[in-house]
Amino acid sequence: MTEEKEGPGVVLNSEGQEVQQEVTQNSPTSSTKSPPQPWKGEGWTPEAQRLFRDLPFRVKQAIWACEPDSKVKETLRQWEARRDLSELVVNLLADMNASDEAFDLIWKKYPWLDAGDFPDSGPLGVWDAGNDDALPSPRGWLLGNTFARKFLSSLLADGGVGKTALRYAQALALATGRPLTGEHVFQRCRVLIISLEDDAEELRRRIHAAMFHHKVDRSEVKGWLFLSAPGGKAGKLLTTDRGGKAVRGMLAEYIEDEILGGMIDLVIIDPFVKSHSVEENLNSVIDDVAQILTDLAATYDLAVDAPHHTSKGIAEPGNADRGRGASAMKDAARLVYTLTPMSAAEAQMFGINPDDRKQYVRLDSGKVNITKYLPAAKWFRLVGVMLGNDTDLYPHGDEVQTVEPWQPPNIMAGVTDDDFQKVAEVIRAGKFRKSPQANDWVGRAVAEALDLDLDDKRDRGKVGILVKAWLRAGTLVEVEYEDDQYKKRKFVEVAEKD
Repeated sequence: MTEEKEGPGVVLNSEGQEVQQEVTQNSPTSSTKSPPQPWKGEGWTPEAQRLFRDLPFRVKQAIWACEPDSKVKETLRQWEARRDLSELVVNLLADMNASDEAFDLIWKKYPWLDAGDFPDSGPLGVWDAGNDDALPSPRGWLLGNTFARKFLSSLLADGGVGKTALRYAQALALATGRPLTGEHVFQRCRVLIISLEDDAEELRRRIHAAMFHHKVDRSEVKGWLFLSAPGGKAGKLLTTDRGGKAVRGMLAEYIEDEILGGMIDLVIIDPFVKSHSVEENLNSVIDDVAQILTDLAATYDLAVDAPHHTSKGIAEPGNADRGRGASAMKDAARLVYTLTPMSAAEAQMFGINPDDRKQYVRLDSGKVNITKYLPAAKWFRLVGVMLGNDTDLYPHGDEVQTVEPWQPPNIMAGVTDDDFQKVAEVIRAGKFRKSPQANDWVGRAVAEALDLDLDDKRDRGKVGILVKAWLRAGTLVEVEYEDDQYKKRKFVEVAEKD
């Protein structure tokens, strides 16, 4: 039983009970025990405090896991000048009587600690590349190419498409260590979801729906998945004072305290637009908001995600420029994806009932600066989950949305080289246009050769995919000729070998 206190935020424990927390700027709080922070106490020289703050967050986590005693203070007090960082860590661990396993853990995760002198603590932190003889550590991927330590990510979508349902399912995948969304889980992670749009009850409904559908027991997420629905009481990342000047709000401080207390690996702040109260179309201030998030990611070696709404207009898969407001948010994020409902043409291609197509959504790379661009979309199906929370007043209870991975049918399955040769023979015998609206569309040649019916939606969709696939492969080529009215038109021919 947790004692309730008044405070700016609501954190939910694994049983779904609300835990109100009293939060102050200098007192980290969490639903888990906070690690000691002796460097904030008295008796530490400024140099000793700075040295400890300069240690990477995960190294400090490993150090605290060794249950340090008061000798840490004495060790740090001796460090009045900057030295080799690896020597500092060795001395700290030695004075704490750390186990060999602790040494191995730190050196395996941070091989660069043994790479010689670390950058001086000057304003620019300049180092000589000629002395940098160790390989940098690999990027800290967490889930597929979606989340990575030290980077800000975002998911762009119109309202009601399913971006929150997808993000919560991905968070659940990381918290359980299971690939619930069909994406590779690099490591199980502690996840903090901060919902700035839904209240605590609605957040609980969404998480319960995802857990029910994916058969996740509460014991699997205990200590791994943390929820918060602070409303307006927690403030903003950035706001404006009475004079209209942008000032840092308290929300970042509260998030930082939860990160420290819960050893968090991923923070999801949903949605981005609710995290600030500055002019959303002004690049300079939106860049400041994004900087707060990227600083959190870099300082604490974690991933930060901020799903974002799109501006009005036609949904275009992979278009990162459709993010609402200033482009600074998109520019600051390194992993940006778009979520788009299945189009009518795609439904026709895949044989999906037009009335059901909005139950299927595609995830596309919009901007991925730290890995290769992923040309193929990932597909998900939106499913409704009955929570079983019926009452006399509401006998049907709630049906809440979540997602599951969905694989579109492989249209190219069973298509052989002999089939292409049949198509090529028909194309060579005539003159066919590229446009599907043309009477002499090249798809008619494909349908004739392969005995497909263009009046059948599924067959027509297959023909369209085959034409695109062969054009992409270069076995068919696009050419430009004048038609009978001397207008230039695009035609399709067979690529002849030299």
